[in-house]
Amino acid sequence: MKSGNGLSRSQRYVVLVLAALVTVLAVAAGVITAAEAALLASRRELAARVVSVDDFAQDLGTSLLQPREQDADGAPHGRASSAPATRAVA
Repeated sequence: MKSGNGLSRSQRYVVLVLAALVTVLAVAAGVITAAEAALLASRRELAARVVSVDDFAQDLGTSLLQPREQDADGAPHGRASSAPATRAVA
């Protein structure tokens, strides 16, 4: 499934791996320091978290709006009922 930026989850993973590789090469070449590389890594992690909020189920949650199935006694099954439990008092 593609996100808002047009990349699938696996494509985003490849981009992150390549960015990490470029960072390692930049440190090895002396272009950036190890501290700068650590800062870039933390920024990539934060960006990945933000982008992950774009991942939704294929039905966009509409399955949650479907009525629940009920047993013969009228009690819903599958998910817990939101009604409070009552006890019979003798």
